[in-house]
Amino acid sequence: MVTPRGTIAKLPFLLRAFMCTLSISLLTSQIAFAASDSISLQRTLRIGSGDEDPRRLQARLIELGYSPSPANGVFSWQTYYAVVAFQKVNKLARDGIVGPKTYQSLDNPKTIGARYSGDHVEISKAYQVFLSSKMAGSQK
Repeated sequence: MVTPRGTIAKLPFLLRAFMCTLSISLLTSQIAFAASDSISLQRTLRIGSGDEDPRRLQARLIELGYSPSPANGVFSWQTYYAVVAFQKVNKLARDGIVGPKTYQSLDNPKTIGARYSGDHVEISKAYQVFLSSKMAGSQK
């Protein structure tokens, strides 16, 4: 099999990025997203966006169990991949851009869970996302 030059070298990075940023933690509690905490609908967010809106987006993604990196206010590649995972689960266009439809889904998101209990990982073929499950009280 012939592969484009450099593809094999990039594979570990791509797998790490996939597993780290598209993971959905199944321990995260589902906290109601109050209307006063709604993310601004006036600004489209994408890679390179910075300031308070990306920080609030990151905080919301973390609250929902996605792993965008720390809520530091910088829309990085990690945030992009978390947004894409969110968009996949919520059956939105998978563009990594946070516009009106993504904002609306953040207020009333669809959630998925692991099929089995205990500490493990799963891949959801239906949603094409990586799930990471930990039992309550697990230190790993």
